[in-house]
Amino acid sequence: MLGLKRNAVKLQDHSPEWDKIASQNIKNLWEVFCTAAVDIQHVGSTSIRHIKAKPDMLIAVGVKSMDIVDEIIPRLRDIGIVQMENRQDSSTVLCAFAAEIESGVHTLYVHIVPHGSKVWNENINFRDYMNASPQSAAEYESLKISLAKQFPDDRRAYKNGKLAFFKKVHQDIGSFYAQATDGISYKLKEPFDFSFLSKYGRVFKVFDDQDSGNICFGMANGADKCFVKFAGAPTARANVPPQEAVERMKQTAQIYMDLAHPNLTGLISTEEIGGGFACVFEWMDAECFGMQYPQSREKFLQLGNETRLQVFDDILAFHSHVAQQGYVAIDFYDGCIMYDFANNKTIICDVEFYAKAPYVNDMGRMWGSSRFMSPEEFQLGAAIDEVTNVYAMGATAFELFGSNHDRSFEKWMLNKALFDIATKAVSLERGNRQQSVQQFIDEWQAERAGE
Repeated sequence: MLGLKRNAVKLQDHSPEWDKIASQNIKNLWEVFCTAAVDIQHVGSTSIRHIKAKPDMLIAVGVKSMDIVDEIIPRLRDIGIVQMENRQDSSTVLCAFAAEIESGVHTLYVHIVPHGSKVWNENINFRDYMNASPQSAAEYESLKISLAKQFPDDRRAYKNGKLAFFKKVHQDIGSFYAQATDGISYKLKEPFDFSFLSKYGRVFKVFDDQDSGNICFGMANGADKCFVKFAGAPTARANVPPQEAVERMKQTAQIYMDLAHPNLTGLISTEEIGGGFACVFEWMDAECFGMQYPQSREKFLQLGNETRLQVFDDILAFHSHVAQQGYVAIDFYDGCIMYDFANNKTIICDVEFYAKAPYVNDMGRMWGSSRFMSPEEFQLGAAIDEVTNVYAMGATAFELFGSNHDRSFEKWMLNKALFDIATKAVSLERGNRQQSVQQFIDEWQAERAGE
């Protein structure tokens, strides 16, 4: 429901109805502005999916010239919208419903600005960036919640409290390009032609926060869905050039075939397409545990210990299988863990860097999240083997049942014996760890059986 007193700061959960209301408002405004407008867009927090917002909508009208404002104002008045009090910035005009100005409760603001101006571009770019970056959007939402608690009746102070965040985001936006396919936004370093995706259906979801150089799409073709992982585009957070990402993706197919397992995403096909390389996987209605997806992570963290223990058992079983197949896990972290809440199933994804044993660290600082990385993964020439993977399993235990930033017993949710097993696994001394994933499993399960 829309409507908020002018100076009040009160947030509501995002509503899908807001997009419908915005579409109707935009349609009405096009009838008023006609050719005087270049574009009309829903902006502001109500246009950012999945985050809380003040329930008053902002529509930006980009006009060819502000000279038309005097002509447009009477037409707006005919549909009940009038210009608000004069502001120091005469380069834009803010309007609202006359009845709402009188009552002091607003559902809609109309901001008339020159199309292509700094104000126009900042509004559009901020919205698109937030919708393309779930992590940034969640950070923005947290800031809004905090400020709303501090300034429930002072909108100016609430707005000023967001200025530093706006500045940071607009600096980041300068490094990224917001693009959309089938109405779904995502970030790139520069424009890229994804028209080839139509072969697989319509895009309904995008995962663009990986640093591997890959970008992933949820695709729907009627009732059928698939997951397309593509290398070759200038992805926003890539730390490798596109061609290197392509070469690595080409190696991916064999890895997924060798490691096929009930908990690993199933590979359907691979092909060279769109100037890059795509792997097509079975679609899983699962959500990622990784920190880059804070909303999904928070949902996962609401699961009870019994469910988390089952998830951990699945992760252990998969990595025992990895060892049996003669592989070592590289770059396993919480972003590789997904959970299907409807079917209570653990899914492992993103195993592109897993490699055949024996493997030697030829990089120094290897791929991965430092929260899950053993000392040898920072040491050039060190052996990377199953003992290394034991460390990752111990770190995963702390991620699921404690704190991977503070591996103290005070943060631990399970008993002391299980804590000791996990602590042994993350020993900095290789010789003090369990010497295989199976040994870790045996110790873990024996203790659980004795509880």
